[in-house]
Amino acid sequence: MKLQAWVIIKAVFVFLLFVFFGIIVSKFEKIFDEMLQGEAFPSLTTTLFSIHPYLWIALGLLLASIIIYNDLKLKSKVVGFSMLVFVILTSVAIAIGLFLPTIILIEKMGIS
Repeated sequence: MKLQAWVIIKAVFVFLLFVFFGIIVSKFEKIFDEMLQGEAFPSLTTTLFSIHPYLWIALGLLLASIIIYNDLKLKSKVVGFSMLVFVILTSVAIAIGLFLPTIILIEKMGIS
């Protein structure tokens, strides 16, 4: 069985995406701590901040491994599609979770 180049590219992309998530989420936590001065974050944002950066990397590595394993052994379109849906939903949840505190800050400042 031969591993196709696009599968390696897809696996590396997913891994690097989750490494990026780990870096960005931790940076946003520091920024929001200073901006909101100790106020409570929305629950989605709190959940994102509670995930350790190494766990984001581990999740990326796990997903990349599943992508490669699926190509080598399973050849399942359902697994590939579910991975795509998971990555998209995770990305959307991170985007929303990181911008909720900004929206709250804008509302507090009275900017419309």
